[in-house]
Amino acid sequence: MDPISRRNFLKVSTFAGLGAAAGIAVPAASGLVSIDRTPHGAYPHRLKIAIADYMFNSRFKLDGTLGKKGGGPAGGGGGQAKQGGGQKGARKGEDTAKAKQSAAPVVQDWDLFSFLDFCSEWGVDGAQISSYFFSSRADDYFFKLKRHAFLKGLTLSGIGSASNPSMPYGPARDEDMAEAKKVIDYAAILGVTFVRFYPGQVFGGDRAEGDKRMIASFEELGDYAGKRGVIIGVENHDETPVDRMVPIIKQVNSPWVGISLAIANTVTDAQLWSCMPYLVNYRLWFEDAGPDGNVSPANFKRISDIFRKGNYRGWIVLQREGGDPWETALPRNLKLVREYFGAV
Repeated sequence: MDPISRRNFLKVSTFAGLGAAAGIAVPAASGLVSIDRTPHGAYPHRLKIAIADYMFNSRFKLDGTLGKKGGGPAGGGGGQAKQGGGQKGARKGEDTAKAKQSAAPVVQDWDLFSFLDFCSEWGVDGAQISSYFFSSRADDYFFKLKRHAFLKGLTLSGIGSASNPSMPYGPARDEDMAEAKKVIDYAAILGVTFVRFYPGQVFGGDRAEGDKRMIASFEELGDYAGKRGVIIGVENHDETPVDRMVPIIKQVNSPWVGISLAIANTVTDAQLWSCMPYLVNYRLWFEDAGPDGNVSPANFKRISDIFRKGNYRGWIVLQREGGDPWETALPRNLKLVREYFGAV
């Protein structure tokens, strides 16, 4: 066991009272341990803005030998999962938008150094990078990337990686877990405190058995990450939508594993409140589908109100897939995020 107990690392917070004051139903505090977000000082909530590299996935030069282990373009598994009928509608809208833009050829001229330059030019605090965009896996490459971020005044807010911890035991799973641990090692080299993983798929198998394997996997990865000072965020994806995240995370016996959300309008107030005690990262989409399946701009005010009341401190990572070109979408939404979330 890690010498830092889960109960010491995660303390009972005031979410039940905050949720009741906001008129939102939240789980009872009994048996629920949570990140201590008791308000302190003049800034009970503090948010920092990062941009996700996957917003520009089509711009990156890729080495297929490096990408195939990940869930990005070379691995074929990236992007957001369906979250019910609404998300299906979002995908349809995005596909239409992408089809309209497909006439213009995309030049693959970026690497992660180019991406960091871009983030610096836009004045954000950080950059969330993805392991499938690494140009190398040599220590010297990571040292240069770390130096580049520092000189640009940026924090590497996290690393995105794809794994499938739900897969059956055997050689394929062993290889997948070994790859996941490598990404944690790379994070430690880069000085990155957070790594995002997906829950994984069972591809038609027994989901309940897959959940047991997933929980065991994240306990193993949490133990490994804790020895390197890295926090793991499990993101709603694949066969694990938002409403399944809390029951699963509560069964992972590790203080180094929390929830990373990647969603906007399709998450309800109650769902967001239930995740808040475990939330270690939030990837905010510029647009998302509502319950009716129609795509609409993200409701930044609704989400930011909950973040303020929940005293969330951490990263808001901006993500866009489809919709308006980034040249118009990024400045418009960046301005709104700064306005509503009060990021500093």
